[in-house]
Amino acid sequence: MSLRRTASLVLAILSPATALAAPARKAVASAASAAPWLMALVVGVVAVTAAAGLAVGLWMRIRRREKTLAAVAEAAARLAVGGRAELDPKLGPVAEGFNAMAEQVAEREKRVRHTALHDAETGLPNRFALEWRLTDLGQKGTTGVMLAAVSLDRLHTLRLAIGYEPAGQLLSEVARRLERVMPRWPIGRISSNALGVLFRASDEAAARKIGAAIVATLEAPLTVGGVGLDIDLTVGLAALAPGEQGARATVEHALFAVDQARAAHKRVSLFDAGAYGDPAANLALMSEMVQAIAAGDLQLFLQPRHDMRKGRTHGVEALVRWRHPRLGLLSPDRFVGFAEATGHIRPMTEWVLRQAMEHQSALKLNRHELEMAINVPGRLLSDQAFIEQAITLAAKAEGPIRFDVTEAAVMENPPVAFTTLERFSDAGIGIAIDDYGAGLSYLAHLKRIRADELKIDKAFILDLADSPKDALVVRTTVQLAHSLGMKVTAEGVETDEAYSLLAAMGCDTAQGFLIARPMPFEDLLRYLHEDRTAARRYG
Repeated sequence: MSLRRTASLVLAILSPATALAAPARKAVASAASAAPWLMALVVGVVAVTAAAGLAVGLWMRIRRREKTLAAVAEAAARLAVGGRAELDPKLGPVAEGFNAMAEQVAEREKRVRHTALHDAETGLPNRFALEWRLTDLGQKGTTGVMLAAVSLDRLHTLRLAIGYEPAGQLLSEVARRLERVMPRWPIGRISSNALGVLFRASDEAAARKIGAAIVATLEAPLTVGGVGLDIDLTVGLAALAPGEQGARATVEHALFAVDQARAAHKRVSLFDAGAYGDPAANLALMSEMVQAIAAGDLQLFLQPRHDMRKGRTHGVEALVRWRHPRLGLLSPDRFVGFAEATGHIRPMTEWVLRQAMEHQSALKLNRHELEMAINVPGRLLSDQAFIEQAITLAAKAEGPIRFDVTEAAVMENPPVAFTTLERFSDAGIGIAIDDYGAGLSYLAHLKRIRADELKIDKAFILDLADSPKDALVVRTTVQLAHSLGMKVTAEGVETDEAYSLLAAMGCDTAQGFLIARPMPFEDLLRYLHEDRTAARRYG
């Protein structure tokens, strides 16, 4: 190939890559007629120059892309923590695409945040939102912060009657009415039937006054769907609790104050820390109780039951105690209720039943044939496995066994309770209705219960000598029970005066501190030995 054709081909290849190609073409054409070595030099210079230009252009494009990627990474980092993220449109299509995505993410984040902090049924701020506000006020050192839990007591019943949507509208209407009297403070939903209202009060008296004002504000009927509805409400008040978990604790305290108010039949109640106790410690206590049964830390105490006609002990009631290695001897009030609530009551009751039968057998060896009374919690009346186990164990007893079942337990589910008590009775187990009168006594149900005995609650016995009303209730109950073929035991007998009155009314059995306190098995043996030598007389 000739030198001229070679030069032309080089220029054709390099012409798109550099702007120097056009002027160089003339130089090459001129040099083509010169010496061959000069032509080769020119071609080499042109090639090097073009390559350098190409490299510079490529480097500039890489730098632009690096800057774009760095900007995207920085914007993405801001977007990840919820910040504003937007790229300069001059960065081209990548910036446009990223900005569109960021806008969509921000909108979705906004919806998620709203959902997380608002109640779906009413649209009101939820518990988390109020806890966040309480935390913020605590961090700012705001003083006198209070939370009122406004509970609609019959909301569940109303919801069944009018439907879920109108019930939600009712809550919203309650919130709107509260906003009119407390416009500057947040209102939100903190439970299925309660609204929370934040406010400030100088002291407890001022807080109670605001609680009473809330009740007064909501006394008038509310209109939902054109229908006027009366509502019953209870208000619990709690001050902002200190600490990192103060906001959550404050809400719990306010809701607990609602329960306290209901128990005391009040419309407004301030949180009582003493009654609240330590839930975390109670939970830990429950986990330890399972181990306590296996470790033998539970102990059975026995309380004598005195036959008022014969003047002698004719039975005992088995009462569980817990010798805690760290807390000492714990009474049933400390753990039995929690055991029933947490599902640990069945193994504990089965332990009591076995232990009571062993004690009854040991008493028989010492020539004391006594009826053994065992408390059966209401929760176990529907537990078929427990029922079968209890009947099997009772069949092996070496003396009469009686199950004490509270009146309230029977009233929780009368049909199931009646069936279970009939099975116990058919198996030869005596039945006593415990704490009679402490709850709502249904005479229509009482006549249907297969029971041998009625135990009058100590609330009617403690002031028997000084209360004509209590005396009337006890006398009437004794007559009623005898008419139904049941014997009567009076619990809480602590004075000779009460004993004399009960004897005059025809009561059959006395049980209480006047007779004897609950005691360990060894102490009971000594007590029964003394009881055998001489009849005990009271009154």
